[in-house]
Amino acid sequence: MNLREIVDRVREERLNDTDAALKNIGSSEKYFRDAYEGRYLFELIQNVRDANKVSNSIGSVFIELKDNTLIISNTGAPFSERGVISVTTIGDSTKDSQDFIGFKGIGFKSVQEISDKPRIVTEYGTIEFNRSKSIELLTHRKLRESELPLFFSSSL
Repeated sequence: MNLREIVDRVREERLNDTDAALKNIGSSEKYFRDAYEGRYLFELIQNVRDANKVSNSIGSVFIELKDNTLIISNTGAPFSERGVISVTTIGDSTKDSQDFIGFKGIGFKSVQEISDKPRIVTEYGTIEFNRSKSIELLTHRKLRESELPLFFSSSL
């Protein structure tokens, strides 16, 4: 999987969205951040549980707080192209069954409560969500900073 290519494609698609669509995404992110307040750790652990289910393994979850950084990792299924698309959109889950705990496609967005620069590190590279970079990319749009979506990805 070429992570940079996938992330660049998704970002370009978002850049082609209308101002109204971007504002709607930003508003939805704010709503889910508020609705999921206090749930970010639970939501991340659910994602690990579901990744283990995909790989048909018991798997493990690792939680570490190091240098003011919360790290959640797992031994489940590796991140996929569909997973990249899912975490950069709202309500578009890779899990199309209620057999999974997290099937709504919104749980990862809860990390906005604790970070405006969350990263997903995969075997293929790192996906970064960065509000400052979003602002730079969308500065020419007729949107207030508070209306811009965070989940506008870049790869490292």
